[in-house]
Amino acid sequence: MPGSLTAGENDGVRSVHTRAALTGLVFAAPAFVVLLPGGWLDERGEGMTRNVEPPDLPNVLHVALLVVAAVALVGSLFVLLSRTGRRACRRADLSVAWPLLVAALYVGVTYKVATAAVSGANIGAGLLFMLGVVTVPPLLALAGFNAVRTNHSA
Repeated sequence: MPGSLTAGENDGVRSVHTRAALTGLVFAAPAFVVLLPGGWLDERGEGMTRNVEPPDLPNVLHVALLVVAAVALVGSLFVLLSRTGRRACRRADLSVAWPLLVAALYVGVTYKVATAAVSGANIGAGLLFMLGVVTVPPLLALAGFNAVRTNHSA
């Protein structure tokens, strides 16, 4: 039948879909964390300061980006948690994606804490910055190592 996929080609298509879903998850999850309401809704009160000023985006654009990130996150999770997605997801793909996801979420949470309006010192942001220097590079190195190992074994 023209246009139909054989079993091997179908597995390849599933693998591409799960890789796209993993990529979407790695980008959408931290974007969703960063765009959650909080820092951009805070009105600057008397004596409130920030370590990092968030970009001054119009509220409509901010909400639109939040909706896009939420839809991408839900779509990625739907593909990955479906029966077909679980079956097609290879262990090698997961070994590259999870350190990237953890590192990206760490950076997103650190950004969220750093842009929070506080009275006085934002000690949490300083702590997350210091721990990030020790945490994020090894996670990125692990993801790179797993990617190289996966490519050499294939």
